[in-house]
Amino acid sequence: MNDFPKYKEVLDYITEFKPMLILEYGAGKTTFDIDKLLDELNYGGSIVAFEDNKEFYDIAVEAGWNYKNSIKHVEIRSISDDHFKIPNDLYEYVHDYEEFKNVDLVIMDGPDLSRFDPYPFSIINLKKLVELKGEEIPFFIDGRTGYNIYYKEHLGYKTNIAQAPKI
Repeated sequence: MNDFPKYKEVLDYITEFKPMLILEYGAGKTTFDIDKLLDELNYGGSIVAFEDNKEFYDIAVEAGWNYKNSIKHVEIRSISDDHFKIPNDLYEYVHDYEEFKNVDLVIMDGPDLSRFDPYPFSIINLKKLVELKGEEIPFFIDGRTGYNIYYKEHLGYKTNIAQAPKI
């Protein structure tokens, strides 16, 4: 199903823990694969993926990866976090948070960082969702060093799904 072995952890997590609402920052083939898995599992779970790059969004639509309208084209903006002084900006995918306060899993594999100058350090969406929900949310980071530093080292988040406790 998935052409990217690194997402095996995500697919295994979804199969085992059955999160009802999954948010993905950075959309594409993985969104499609997760939608297909959710169809197969048929427990009522859903994914919403945010994509800031119109070209990537159009490719996803044209490829049929947005067959459930799970991928949303949104803006991204540079913001600052007063508690974390970093040389590069933090970014935020712009969307309504209240609508997604019951999120059960966050996947961060976007944006395409090479498009930005200065190079972004991390996105802040997971932090805002955790603050709204009042508890840590299981997450997966697609190898982005800045994201790992921000969420694991700076904020001390522990629920990376690669380390999720087994039930």
